Amino acid sequence: MTDNADYDPRFLKLLSAFEVNSLQNDGGTIYGLWPDLTLAYFNKEWKRFAMLNGGEPQITSEWNLGRCVLEAMAQPLRPFFTDNYGRCLREGRPWEHLYECSSADLFRQLHMTTFPLGAAEGLLVVNSLRLETPHTTVACPPLDELYRNEHHIVAQCSHCRRVRRAKGIPTWDWVPAWVSNHPPNTSHGLCEPCIGFYYSPQHTNRAGFAKSFRTSANGPPASED
Repeated sequence: MTDNADYDPRFLKLLSAFEVNSLQNDGGTIYGLWPDLTLAYFNKEWKRFAMLNGGEPQITSEWNLGRCVLEAMAQPLRPFFTDNYGRCLREGRPWEHLYECSSADLFRQLHMTTFPLGAAEGLLVVNSLRLETPHTTVACPPLDELYRNEHHIVAQCSHCRRVRRAKGIPTWDWVPAWVSNHPPNTSHGLCEPCIGFYYSPQHTNRAGFAKSFRTSANGPPASED
C-alpha cells in the first residue's frame, strides 16, 4: 500500500482475493464498509474525485475511517442503500446500481458494484465512470421567485440535482448555478423521473412524491402563477 492509503488493517484481511495495489491506484472511486456501513477503506481516487468536485477540505477533515457512509447521502436515498447493502451482505451476492453524479458542467453516469466480503464481514464498493459528457440541457437562471416555496425553501433532487419549481405542475429545471453552490435553505429530495429510472419499483409510489411531472427542455422558464 502507498502512503496515501486510508484503511483499517483488519479490513485488508477481507481483501485477500483482490489485488489491493490495483484497487488503490484504480481510476474509479473505491471504498470498503463494515457491516454497520462505516468506512473501513478508501482508495486514492476517493479524495481526488472529492477535490475535483468541491468536496475539500471537508472530505479530509470530516470523512475519515469509522464515518457512516449513509451520512453522505440525502435522507431520501438512505433507505434504498441501507436495504440493498444489507441484502448484499445477507445473500452473499454482488449488487449493481447505475446512478448519476453530475457537476455543473458535466453529465456523469456511474456504475456501482458492491461485493460482499467474507462471511457477511464487509463490503467493497467499486464505482466506475460509464458516461461523461457536457450538459445539453438548457440552463435555467437561479430565480428565487420561481423556485422558493412559501417557506422560502428550494427543493433540489439529490440525484440529478435539478430544482423544482415552487408552483404549478411539478417541473424540475437544470439550474447549474445552484449545483456549484447550494442556495441557503435547500431541501434535498428525489424527483419522480429519478425514482422511476434509477431506483427499484417499490420506491416509485412512496408517499410525498408527485404523481405527475414535467421536465423542462425548451429554455429558461417563465414565472408561473
